Amino acid sequence: MTTALQQAGDMRRPLGTPAALLMRGIGKSFDGKAALRDASFCLEWGEVHAIVGENGAGKSTLMNVAAGVYVADGGEQSIDGEAISLRSPLEAAAAGLGMVHQHFRLVESFTVAENVLLGFGRKAAMKTLTDAAAIVSAKSSEIGLPVDPHKLVANLSIAERQRAEIIKVMLLGARILVMDEPTAVLTDEEARTLLSFAQRLSRQGHAVVLITHKFREVAAFCDRVTIMRHGETVLEGARVANVTEAEVARLMVGDALTVAGRPLSRPGDVCLSVERLSARATAHGQSLNDLGFELHVGEILGIAGVGGNGQEELVACLLGLDRAGAGAIVLDGQDISTAKPDQRREAGLRVIPSDRLA
Repeated sequence: MTTALQQAGDMRRPLGTPAALLMRGIGKSFDGKAALRDASFCLEWGEVHAIVGENGAGKSTLMNVAAGVYVADGGEQSIDGEAISLRSPLEAAAAGLGMVHQHFRLVESFTVAENVLLGFGRKAAMKTLTDAAAIVSAKSSEIGLPVDPHKLVANLSIAERQRAEIIKVMLLGARILVMDEPTAVLTDEEARTLLSFAQRLSRQGHAVVLITHKFREVAAFCDRVTIMRHGETVLEGARVANVTEAEVARLMVGDALTVAGRPLSRPGDVCLSVERLSARATAHGQSLNDLGFELHVGEILGIAGVGGNGQEELVACLLGLDRAGAGAIVLDGQDISTAKPDQRREAGLRVIPSDRLA
């Protein structure tokens, strides 16, 4: 019997029109442990196609096979109707597929232009850094993702590094763009800008794969969705309009979910107090001016703002990596304003940075 979800996944491609990317029966194991089992995926030209699943479901592994990072143990692949057996990212780029990885593949001590020139190797399109900078600037303006080609990657924000990666793979000829968890470390506004770009790109005839676990992004920006669980494709190519968040969640985890109501917060004593904190701007940073807040036991305090408005500088001051010019930081009644980072850690203060890999 055909279920509603299977009907939602039916593909209605016109006869004779090849898929942008077709993967059938893909298997991949690492040290005898299966990461992919008979996985399938079909991407059409002109669409944004989401791949969703829990961590470890095989989403990134499947797309790393498509991008030539891994060689599949079995199965078949084709791009625009031509059978392929990719053995490197360079071969994938030559076939028109580029992947922007969750952890960027950029040399931090190089400028954006130098990274692009490095990616091109001996290709005739650009020979010098001047050529590379001009081409990067032109492509940046064309696709609406601003980035300074002369800026060191180490001095770019996470969003700017991502734009540099996208520009690089598109200059290398990507008609199929794969983005792995691209909004994981972006602000809401940065995420909307990026996903709107993905939509525009698809409407111009490209094809975009979005690896994500955020259903609101799938619902707002994607045309179809494929769901993976334990290395297998459990729903392929469903129209986003035909599936609900509850159905996607159930297929991702394999069981019905029950979501408990959020208990009322009963904050306790102040555990962290920041009083009139000020710090000078670094060469590429933002100053802090008379900043203050209190964090109570038993609560979560949100600090919101567009990237580059002092969040990183605040974290550096809290951790003791930067010294504040004025103000006080009090942790559990103890003034730690002049304490060293190791002393602050011993006192119970921890930081998870925005760049998980670094």
